[in-house]
Amino acid sequence: MFEIIGVVLGFFISVLTIIGFVYTFLRNFKIDINLHIDKLEKRMDILDERMFLLATGKTLREAMIEEEIKKKRNDL
Repeated sequence: MFEIIGVVLGFFISVLTIIGFVYTFLRNFKIDINLHIDKLEKRMDILDERMFLLATGKTLREAMIEEEIKKKRNDL
C-alpha cells in the first residue's frame, strides 16, 4: 500500500519538476527574444533618424554629431 503511494507521489513530483524546467526554459527564451527585438528596433530607429537627417541635407558626419549630442542630453 505504502509502495503504491510512494510511486504515485514520486511520479507527480517528477512531472511537476519537468513542467517547472520547461516553463523556466520557455520564459527565459521569451525574455531573450524580446531583448533581441528591442535592440534591433533601437538600431533601426537610429538608422531611420540618420536617413532623415541625410535627406534634409546634412552630411553623415553632422548627423552622427547631432546624434551624439542628443544621446548626451538624454543621459543627463
